[in-house]
Amino acid sequence: MPNATRRVLLASLGRSWAVVPEAFHLPTPDQAGFAEVHVLTTASPLIDAGIEAVRGYFHDRHPRVLLSITRVAGFTDLRDERDHAEFEEVLHRWILEKAPNPASRHVCIAGGLKTISAAMQKAAATLGAAEVFHVLADAIFTDRSEERRVGKE
Repeated sequence: MPNATRRVLLASLGRSWAVVPEAFHLPTPDQAGFAEVHVLTTASPLIDAGIEAVRGYFHDRHPRVLLSITRVAGFTDLRDERDHAEFEEVLHRWILEKAPNPASRHVCIAGGLKTISAAMQKAAATLGAAEVFHVLADAIFTDRSEERRVGKE
């Protein structure tokens, strides 16, 4: 079980894999960085390349960060209310497993379908979170060389 006092980033992933590194670098210099990054995404083959890019990014640049990527089996696209309800159930269980302590949860809703972002925001409100955020602005980097690397990928 993850350490409950560590800062944990929970993020959704769609076709734009760069939202995960951007969210990871969002803490300002007065905040501790994320010790764990957990990503939830669909089983769609359209996400495969992005998953490999996220894995490569953390392997090459942040090997000490615990990274997990969870794909929702059988869920490739949101087609109806039943799909959404099933996704929400998986999402709630995933959040409780990956970050049992609400004070350690930092939820980024930038990746994936808008309905997934809405479900993540709702789950964070229901289960509790230290913060919920969307990556809208330029990322904040303590190391300017990191900013150049993320921007080129």
